[in-house]
Amino acid sequence: TTVELACGLVNILNADFEDGALNSAIVPSWTFINFGDNPDSSKIGNRAAPITAQSGSQFLNAGRSGYWYQQITASAEEGHSYNFSVYAQYYASSYPRGSIYLTTSAPSFPTTPVSSSFNVPAGKGKWNVWNTSLTVDSSLAGQPLYLVLETNRDRVASELAFDLVQGSECGPATTTTTTTTTTTTSTTSTTTSTTTSTTTTSTSTTSTTTTSTTSTTSTTSTTT
Repeated sequence: TTVELACGLVNILNADFEDGALNSAIVPSWTFINFGDNPDSSKIGNRAAPITAQSGSQFLNAGRSGYWYQQITASAEEGHSYNFSVYAQYYASSYPRGSIYLTTSAPSFPTTPVSSSFNVPAGKGKWNVWNTSLTVDSSLAGQPLYLVLETNRDRVASELAFDLVQGSECGPATTTTTTTTTTTTSTTSTTTSTTTSTTTTSTSTTSTTTTSTTSTTSTTSTTT
């Protein structure tokens, strides 16, 4: 029995943040909403320093408190699984927090995730991989899905960097059962034995010798 998943890559636009001008807060294909008390710095958007991009030459400075999002499907299919990952790390000196998750509407503060979400401190000095996944049930089928990159530590030096977003969509598992039939062929060999009987006829010849005895009778006549 073989279980197969029909999986394909999700088309994420500007997934490595190479599109758009360097040092610009306008990031093509991504929408930004700031929800913090402290306005994000002018450094949000496409950057190439002070850290090194995970992919290409640019990454996203996501700021300290906001949503970066894009729609990934207009109609989620029941039984399908959506899986996403993103690289994250510090951009500034104080540790940031953030999440990656899916939601069914364009985010507004606060938003409600429908997939796993983690407020995980990003690593400092290296890229960390964050993941989220969702299997669509009947309550979510037919609804749009939005991928959200969130920063949520509202402190001046707590800016978070993201790079190289990747995603896949897998259909329901297909089970294939292969039955192997072994056919045994029995061959019966019949041997016919022919017996030839030879009859020898012996002819016995009996020779009969006939002896003829001639008796001579002499007659004497007496004349008186």
